[in-house]
Formats: sequence, C-alpha cells, structure tokens
Amino acid sequence: MGIFHTIIALLIFGFLVFIHELGHFIVAKKNDVRVYEFAIGMGPSLFKKTYHDTIYSINCIPMGGFVRMSPFEDDGEEVCLPEEDFNNKRPMQKIAVALAGPVMNIIFAVIAFCLFIGIVGYEKNMVDQVLPNYPAYQSGISEGDTIVSVNGVATKEWEDIMKELSKVEKNSVIVIDILTKEQEEKTVEMVPIFKEGRYMIGITPKIEHRLIPSVKRGFAMTLSIGTEMLVFLKQLFTGRADTNDLAGPIGIIQVVSHTAKVGSEYLLYITGIISLNLGILNLLPIPALDGSRILISVIEILRRGKKLSLKWENRINLAGFAFLLGLMILVTYKDIVRIFFKG
Repeated sequence: MGIFHTIIALLIFGFLVFIHELGHFIVAKKNDVRVYEFAIGMGPSLFKKTYHDTIYSINCIPMGGFVRMSPFEDDGEEVCLPEEDFNNKRPMQKIAVALAGPVMNIIFAVIAFCLFIGIVGYEKNMVDQVLPNYPAYQSGISEGDTIVSVNGVATKEWEDIMKELSKVEKNSVIVIDILTKEQEEKTVEMVPIFKEGRYMIGITPKIEHRLIPSVKRGFAMTLSIGTEMLVFLKQLFTGRADTNDLAGPIGIIQVVSHTAKVGSEYLLYITGIISLNLGILNLLPIPALDGSRILISVIEILRRGKKLSLKWENRINLAGFAFLLGLMILVTYKDIVRIFFKG
C-alpha cells in the first residue's frame, strides 16, 4: 500500500464519518437539541472552533467521529436547559436524530452507485460486437440485434443472458430468439464453447450512459448489495459466516488503495459499498450504535413514555462499546495476519 493511496483511503473514511455525523447534527439542531461538540476523527484535536455554543473539532485519527448532545454532570461543563437535553426529547425525536446518520450514509451510497454507473455505463440488451469464429458469429447474430430469450426464458437485461448461459451443460444446444435491428424476429441455435472458466457464444453488449436508467440501476445496486450485507450479518450472528471475510480499518484501507490504482471511477463504487455498510451496521440494535438508541426509544413508546433509567442505559451502552472494541481488535488482528503474514 502506497502512502498516497493510504491517504486517499483515510480521507474517504473520514468523509463518510463526516456525512454520518452531519446527519445526526442537522436533525439534532432541527429538534432543538443542545449540541456541545461536533467532532470528526478521534484522539487529540488538530483544530477547534466554537460557534453558536457548539465546538467544531477535527481530530488527528480519521477513524471515527461523534456528536455530543447530552449534558455532562461531573466535568464542570455547562449543563443545558432541560428542554434542550436529548434524553428529555420525545421518543420520535430521538429516533429521528439516531436514524439521521445511517440514512445519510445510505443516501450517499445511492448517489455514489448512480454516479459510478453513469460514468462507466451499463450493459444494454443489445449486441455491440460479434467475435469472429465464435458460435454467435457462425449462427448469424449481428451487431444491433436484441436477444429476446435464451432457451425460452425471457432476457430483458444483459445480466439475464449471462445467467442463462451459466446454466449451459457441456455440448448442449441452446435456442436463442432474436429481434434484429431491422425489427425482424428470428431464432438461431448454437453450441456455446467453454473458455476462461465459463460458457460463451462470442458477443459483447452495447454500453450506454443515459441518466434515468443509470439512476434506476444505482437504486437497484444499492438494494442488491444491501440485501447481501444483511444476509451476511444473519450468517455471522448464526455462526454460519466465515469471520475471515470481515475487514477492519486496515483491510478497508488496503481495498481502497488497490481500487484507487484501477481508476478513480471505481473509488466511487467502493466508497458506496463502505458507506452502505456503515449505514446498515449502525442500524443494528447493538449498544453504542444508533440502532440501540432507536430500540430504546421504541421501548419507551411501548412503555407509554416511561424511560429506562439513565444508569441502566449507560451500562448497556458500555457493554456494547466493549463488544464493538473487542470485535474491532479481532478484525484488525485478522487484517494484519492476512496482509503481512499470508501475503
């Protein structure tokens, strides 16, 4: 990992934390919650400025951030008015503040995926090139043709064609229905060849860069990747996932560093994945995460406004913080072993 790419990775991570905390900050202010400090990063401060009773700070380690809202009782700081205290707000207000951070990350993920697809383009279900000496060329498929179905299965998207070709068995004949660029319907038969670990017929898709389809695909990509993340989390908590698939800060920096070498547009893709991951993880009902605050507020609603004691809430959050710290140590250890001892 080069220093330059490591710096890029740290800046990306810091930016994603910034928009997460910005979400909390904006909604807290909208609900008249007293915000003592809005900080990006951890550790000693590199920059501090007080504006409208809020301290804005940038700290030296770009691996976190926080918004301090609750009053402090023991360190001599000014205690806010009761109506400005986050803990005294209505449950729905507290849910809105807690939800704002993850939502900002998810929204940014959608934007990143839309921009990524808009830049690199998307595969349209239309043949762009037909490679010589391949089955498609020999069967008469031409540039501009649209593949309507493969073996009777409708193929609206190019991904559908690839999916059906992945089902092909050795030396089997496939039937492809085509709509030519002259809008004529025809049916061809061919035997795909096995090359580079997969079956292929020798065609490439037309790449387009249209706005509306790119936006639609950006939303679809967010949903698809988000679903995969939720499935992995379910497997993780049920003991069926491989913990070697987890990555901590060091692993994330390595991935971003490698992606930066491929191209700047692919940084958008990996940044979107990290942002979506950050948003989803923070929605988990684990103490010290936003999901825990949301769960506590929901319990308060179910108890008709009766709150958990602050003492118990702090104990729960402390236990959750210890769990997350232990998990961070574990994945960081695995990152170090994987990168420096198995590379």
